[in-house]
Order: sequence, then structure tokens, then C-alpha cells
Amino acid sequence: MRRGGLLGLKWEHINLGNTPSIFTIDGGGWQVPPGWLLIERSKSGKPRALPLSSKARSVLSALHRDELRGRFVFQNAKTGVNSSDVKTSFTGACRDAGIDNLTFHDLRHTWSTRAAECGVPESVRRDILGHLATTITGSYTHSSPAAMEMAMEAAANYSRGNIFFSLTAKSRQSA
Repeated sequence: MRRGGLLGLKWEHINLGNTPSIFTIDGGGWQVPPGWLLIERSKSGKPRALPLSSKARSVLSALHRDELRGRFVFQNAKTGVNSSDVKTSFTGACRDAGIDNLTFHDLRHTWSTRAAECGVPESVRRDILGHLATTITGSYTHSSPAAMEMAMEAAANYSRGNIFFSLTAKSRQSA
């Protein structure tokens, strides 16, 4: 996710349940499947839904059980409003981890690179990142929810020695 979408993420838009959640945004209905989240307003100004990896669901479930949680996932405990920036905490976390010259936006590039190394097709990475198609053929190519879910799992479990994403192999396993 982009920083703005992440910082504006509301708990109500994360579906940690077992049934789809329905939201009305700008007069349109949005269905969020179990294990997915809704970005209320993306960079394009439109809502979009994204799958969560099992690791992300686990972390968010633990945070959701916190009795002190507020309306936003990333909320200022003192003011009750969503956090507006992560520069200080992100820079401090990078410094503590011994990482130099990393920006928050670099995380999107890293995710796409890792997903590509796992064999996630460009169209699936494009749809997850929220990029628009750059070619006519690309505008006709869309990824399935199942492909997006597999891509998130592949990138979340990334290991240079364990590149395992394959739509055809996964499809054969579930058939």
C-alpha cells in the first residue's frame, strides 16, 4: 500500500471475519472478501480492495484484539486521529536495524521485486500495486482474486532459495 492509504486505514475496512463485508462509498457498493482490506480512497481517488497475506492477517488480528485500539489502524493514542506521517518512526526503525538510504516508498518497489522473483505475473503485481495499464493489451488483462491472494502469500514468504509462485501448479493442486 501507499503510505497515505496505509495511514488512513480504518479497522472497519479490514475483513478479518469469514464472510464478505459490504461498504457503500461515493454511492457505489464495495464487497471486501474475508482476508482482504478496503482502501477507501486510492491515489486515483477510487476505492480498491487488496488481499492480506496470512502473516499480515495474523499481525492485524493481534492488534485488533487490543482493547485500546481506536478507529484507525495507525492512530495517535493522545489525539485519537490517524497518524499523518511515519518519517520519524520509520527513520528510527531503519537506523536501529542498520539500514541506510531506505524510504517508505522503497517498500513498494521491494514488494514488487520480490513478487517478480517469485514468478508473480506483471498483471497481478500491477493490480495489487494499483497501477494503471500502460498498454492496450494490459487494459484487457486483469488478475483474479485467487491470483492476487497467491501473490501476497508468495511475497510474504519470500526467500531467495524458495521461489515457488506458479498459477498453473497452484491451480492443479486445488482442482
